[in-house]
Amino acid sequence: MKRQKSILVLDDEPEIGEVILDILNPVYQEVVFCSLPSKAKELVTERSFSMILTDVQMPELRGQDFVKFVRSIGRIDPIIFITGNATKDFLLSAVRLGASDVIEKPFEISELLQTIDRAFELEKRRYQLYETIFTKENAENSIGGQKRMIGLLQVVNDKKSEG
Repeated sequence: MKRQKSILVLDDEPEIGEVILDILNPVYQEVVFCSLPSKAKELVTERSFSMILTDVQMPELRGQDFVKFVRSIGRIDPIIFITGNATKDFLLSAVRLGASDVIEKPFEISELLQTIDRAFELEKRRYQLYETIFTKENAENSIGGQKRMIGLLQVVNDKKSEG
């Protein structure tokens, strides 16, 4: 059974895109391939994806600039960079942009699938952490609000008793 995830793949080399589609289509519900960053920008403006895989070096737009665009429109989709040249500076840049991971070309099928699985697991844990913090914060705020309300009721009751 396919995993209920949607993945956008952006790479200016259609051959690479076809290989990635062949790997991911049997595993995930929806895999969309774009060879043009402008088309990928349209897609992420219209909808979100469970994950985005993007090449780094493209003639029309660098992968980092595509990620900046995705973040600028408020999308928090996990992103994995695909590159043939991962320098230390690039890796630091990817982390600063919030990339989930970086995978180097050429890659093995198992390496690509493991990288995607790791990114999905990281996203799941991040979501659970946010959910826990949010729930805890709400509980603390609720308790604090209840204590303030009890204090106000006590003041009102005291005033009634005096009057």
